[in-house]
Amino acid sequence: MKNVSGLLFGHYSSGEGDSFRSLQQLLELLERFGKRHGIPVAYCDDFGHGDRHALLPVGRKARLDADRQLLQF
Repeated sequence: MKNVSGLLFGHYSSGEGDSFRSLQQLLELLERFGKRHGIPVAYCDDFGHGDRHALLPVGRKARLDADRQLLQF
């Protein structure tokens, strides 16, 4: 984790056999993970697997404000 400065998680689809009962449970786990490792963690429903996809440029510098849930390029 020494090279990780933040994590952005995308769309989560709860399906049969998933470990998480709800999105809220997953978000609470992600928040605890970020606090444990001292990194900002944010969730964005507009990218990831599923029907909704936002473009996230690979390798481009970005700023993640986890408190405001804001990602800027």
